Amino acid sequence: MLYPANQVVRLPEKQQKLTAKAWEFLTSLVVVVEPEWIDYLENGEQVNSQDLENARQLLREIELDRASDTDKIISNACQNLFSREDLSIEDHVHIAHLMAALDANAPEEFLCISRDGKQRNLSEHIIATQDPAIEELLPKSWKEAHLLHDAYFEQYRLCTREQWQNWISSDKSGFLPFVPLKPKQMLYYDRSKVLTFLKSRGCDDGNVYFYAQLQAVEVTDFGFPE
Repeated sequence: MLYPANQVVRLPEKQQKLTAKAWEFLTSLVVVVEPEWIDYLENGEQVNSQDLENARQLLREIELDRASDTDKIISNACQNLFSREDLSIEDHVHIAHLMAALDANAPEEFLCISRDGKQRNLSEHIIATQDPAIEELLPKSWKEAHLLHDAYFEQYRLCTREQWQNWISSDKSGFLPFVPLKPKQMLYYDRSKVLTFLKSRGCDDGNVYFYAQLQAVEVTDFGFPE
């Protein structure tokens, strides 16, 4: 069967870093170029050597003359996986653990499951942690929608626990270690409103001093996103 070149990958000959189960899962998600075809082009002997060289040049141009970049392989895997219907939580966990095993960058197509069981995009500020100290700071509704599902931290079949922890702690995963605090700009023209704001943040107004002629006070406040 023929496929567009951008939908086909060439896998490394060796299962670098991957367990047999991880390799099996990966090969179920990507369209792999036929090894016999590659061998024929690279090692075959034909009467018309120019035709053979043209074919090899084409192979180089579509970047199948070597093993595909890990990020391209993962991107294709995510596209194929998340185009399916009725995915289980286990499917979501497996693709994340596969990326951890390969130390790959999470592509735009990657989706995950939050504590409330819903499928989420990384742009929704997903936090990968099981730290109770962090959880105590978060409102329950926000926590359920933004903390990564516990299933990701339970069984490690496609990667090791260490690989997983290292990956989610890196920028490659796209997960956050904590809530992304958002700045809010405010401008006050009244001293009483400034003092009211400061008191709401635990400041003692006895330690606040203003210029004799107050015109405006600009405040940058940081807080949790909505």
